[in-house]
Amino acid sequence: MAFAGHSQLHSFLRILSAPLGGFVVIDCGWSVCCCFFENPEVPFGIFRGLILAHLLVRTSDDYSLDLACDAVIEPNADQNYGNSYERGLLGLDIMIQAANALLLLKNACPATEFSRTLLSIVESFLRLWIVLAILIFVFFALVAAFFVMESRLDYGDLFEKVYRGIFLADGAGLDSMECGDGDQKELDVYMTLGSTFAVTICILNVSIAIFTSEYEYARQESWLRFWKWRARRCAEAFLSPTWPWALDLQLEAWERQ
Repeated sequence: MAFAGHSQLHSFLRILSAPLGGFVVIDCGWSVCCCFFENPEVPFGIFRGLILAHLLVRTSDDYSLDLACDAVIEPNADQNYGNSYERGLLGLDIMIQAANALLLLKNACPATEFSRTLLSIVESFLRLWIVLAILIFVFFALVAAFFVMESRLDYGDLFEKVYRGIFLADGAGLDSMECGDGDQKELDVYMTLGSTFAVTICILNVSIAIFTSEYEYARQESWLRFWKWRARRCAEAFLSPTWPWALDLQLEAWERQ
């Protein structure tokens, strides 16, 4: 995958962590990130197992996900819908399962062009790490700046408002950015104008242009990238640890084919 070749980013992170002695943490984190992007099905499965185990522990004593019989009559009663935290865990589990099922389609038949197109999109997205890093840094800097300027919202609500204002051009989000503490100030207006120009107009358009060019390049080599991915998956399946009797059954199946 394209992410595995970003040795410059790895070296840069090691240089930043040198005064703190964080070489081991950076190397371990880098290995985990490479493993995630090269074979995301495994960390998705581990993360899903942790979510389900946490949900089982929280719901094993005195909680039931079943709705009460009068939930339709009183839709606003919180006791009829249980705890929203557990339901959020179930929603997150559904999202992980959907992403995992979509990634599994990369191994589908290339005649349909779906797997080749999906692999091209994933690899094109991974080449945007520089622009995405700049975008994330600028966004969190703007959120911190608006939070310091005596915002009447807490950090979580302000994060949502700034996101809606910058990325979605939402009117309520822009109003919250201009009137952070309930009173409109010139500095808030200038910050709103500068942030929307820098992020919405400049950085987002640059990221779209880079993604388009990278996707066209990956699309031209889609067959080569697909067969490399298929060969790698076959090698992982053949060389992965297995029980002796399972290996005999697998060899017999290959001989019949």
